[in-house]
Amino acid sequence: PFGSVMPGRKFASGSSYRYGFNGKENDNDVKGEGNQQDYGKRIYDPRLGKFLSVDPLTKTYPSLTPYQFASNSPIKCIDLDGLEGDPVREIELWLGGVWDDLTSAKRWKEVPKNLNETLNPIYIGANHAYKIATGKDFDGKPNDFRGTSGAVSDAGVDVMGFITGQRFFKILGAYGTNALESELNSTTRAIQSEATPKPPPNKPAIQQTTATETKQAAGTNIPKQSTPVQLAQAKAGSGGVPLPLKPSAPEQIQNGCEALAKKVQKAIGGDFLQITPKEGSFLGPANYSGGTVNNWRHHVAVVKDGIVYDRMTGSGGIPIDKYKELFTHSDALKFEQVKTITVK
Repeated sequence: PFGSVMPGRKFASGSSYRYGFNGKENDNDVKGEGNQQDYGKRIYDPRLGKFLSVDPLTKTYPSLTPYQFASNSPIKCIDLDGLEGDPVREIELWLGGVWDDLTSAKRWKEVPKNLNETLNPIYIGANHAYKIATGKDFDGKPNDFRGTSGAVSDAGVDVMGFITGQRFFKILGAYGTNALESELNSTTRAIQSEATPKPPPNKPAIQQTTATETKQAAGTNIPKQSTPVQLAQAKAGSGGVPLPLKPSAPEQIQNGCEALAKKVQKAIGGDFLQITPKEGSFLGPANYSGGTVNNWRHHVAVVKDGIVYDRMTGSGGIPIDKYKELFTHSDALKFEQVKTITVK
């Protein structure tokens, strides 16, 4: 994919072919034939196999290297314009996910239930009403950390989904986020409207600590009556957790989870939380307050004192049991606490 052309050798394809590596047009007037391509935002030198300047979005994506190519995913992506990768293998990955489901006995057993939960408006409406009234769904799974207000918001989003027809793309959308789903995700965030989710009714915002936690917090400047998140941040030191205060948008967290996890773990300690599918190749959708992420084959976060930290949680983190609830197919996933990252 890179290197200088050997002297005396030339690929004869006719003078009309003007394109080189990654499908970009050669800029032959600067450094000779095939020695430079203009990606729009950066200049690429195929002899060196690298861009000649840093990524203009470096500050926005600290998990990626400054000279990153194709979002550090050159096998999955081509580089679109010198800024980000374009997942040209998305269809291949989608077909791979379909094949995994077709050959999974467990998935076949889940098909009737999944169709009912995805496409049956009567079942979906009744389930939403049950969640709002009781705080849990028909399977006994409690509402997420947004509580009743979140359940009401989700019901509103599903109503819009049926009106727009988006609900009927859900089976395909399980393997990739289509444009309509992306638009609806932004509408979801607008409906929720709250920057910081409130605790559900009858649950205090400040949770009583145990005697052990109070002892661990001794010597810090936080109050004795603190949340587990505050305790974890106190132990992390004055530097805090190297994450944005609020959860990041979905398009900002598709790549680089390993590098970010190492950065967070170095700052606050704790273990790595590796998430992999028990069967098949994909984790399935992860729904959090910032939207929905998809197409992950694995994910890595940091867990310390029962609190998980990544771009879906922001610097505050969330308890590990609540974190697992973010994943639609959490029962089909393996959550491992490890000292060293082993997935790639």
